[in-house]
Amino acid sequence: MNRYILSGALISSIVIVILLAYTTMYWSTPRTSTGSMGNTSKNTPSSITPIASTYTGTNTSIGGGRELTGYTSCEIIDMVDNYLKGGEAIHDLDTIIKKYLEDNGSPIICDSRVLFVYVGRGRNVFVAGDWNNWDPHIDKMVKISDDVSMLIKEFPLDARLDYKFVIDSRWILDPYNNRTIMGGFGPNSELVMPQHKFPEWYNVPENIPGGRFLEYTLDNPYIGRSHRVEAYIPYNTDRIDTIIYFYDGGDYINLCKAHRVIDYLVYKGYISNIAAVFVSPSDPGRRIEEYGKRLEDTYRFLVEKVIPYIEDELEIQGNVSRIIVGDSLAGLMATYTMLKSPGLFIGGIIQSPAYWYNSEPLMKLIDKIGEINLKIYIHYGTYEGVRFTNIIDEIAGRLEGKGANIELKRVHQGHSWGQWREELGYGILWILD
Repeated sequence: MNRYILSGALISSIVIVILLAYTTMYWSTPRTSTGSMGNTSKNTPSSITPIASTYTGTNTSIGGGRELTGYTSCEIIDMVDNYLKGGEAIHDLDTIIKKYLEDNGSPIICDSRVLFVYVGRGRNVFVAGDWNNWDPHIDKMVKISDDVSMLIKEFPLDARLDYKFVIDSRWILDPYNNRTIMGGFGPNSELVMPQHKFPEWYNVPENIPGGRFLEYTLDNPYIGRSHRVEAYIPYNTDRIDTIIYFYDGGDYINLCKAHRVIDYLVYKGYISNIAAVFVSPSDPGRRIEEYGKRLEDTYRFLVEKVIPYIEDELEIQGNVSRIIVGDSLAGLMATYTMLKSPGLFIGGIIQSPAYWYNSEPLMKLIDKIGEINLKIYIHYGTYEGVRFTNIIDEIAGRLEGKGANIELKRVHQGHSWGQWREELGYGILWILD
């Protein structure tokens, strides 16, 4: 009987061991739920289930063994697009994207599609840029993991645009984009689409010889303040036949690098015997007042004070051709100056003019003038908004109707110094043939 009792105890022990082993194996085996409550393959962007990140910065392959570096930009954007539209999640998608960013930078571009990616913590992540008028609440990124957020946009193949990330109301540059460009409020990240062509003078090599600046401070009796005025003489200039006058002078030097554009054009033999004069507002805080409201006072200061004084300082002999240049509100001011002084200028380069701000004085001048004998190069970006573009088109048409030789150009860019630097050289060459 004792033998039977021992045998029963042994059998019971074996059964318990088997049950424990089976239970451990069952609960440690990965499983995918196919029930309606567990299926996440049809999520909308507002209810995306984050993908757990496993990337440490050293892993070079994923589940199936495919090298992370083997994914093209188009494949990555296709995977993200499918996922954001409710498709099945790709295992280690955030790992693939992080590795691509480390190897190739940001943003990720395939034809007209652009994938913006932010790697880092943040509850609300947006992209603000030229295309949405820098509104920090329009283009919200979708989080696919704790530290990866993304957004897909489409742009023309030749576009060039400025942008920044907005992380919980904090504005930052795109950390993986090594292309930056200075704007009116500091540096921005730069998006360059595949078919965008930079002009040869956009980034002038350091070995291109430069000229010299002559600096002045001139009193403006019409507004009771003084202005910084800088004359620029390119290298190898023996005489001056043409002078280009710039409103927003300091910005044209610092942000547009206008003097270096001129250096390049002179060095290449495209132009010669030229000088530039950069006239700044009396104070940056007075810019709107001087260029947008007190047009007559600003005009009189340039024509009656700056031009006679500078041309006397430069010892100009005989006739000289003058060109006027301005951007945004300064473009409004430059247009007013041309129209107010028939015969004083041969033409102007008008860059994204803010005619919308105060168009009435221009309309009255155009209606009053009989014939306009000027060459005017006007350009703007298609992402500047109809507030800018509609009135530019209207005024350009009116000027042309009065006999002005108008070159009106639209580019796939925003209201930016990058656009104005590109187009400045084209405008100079067009006016001077």
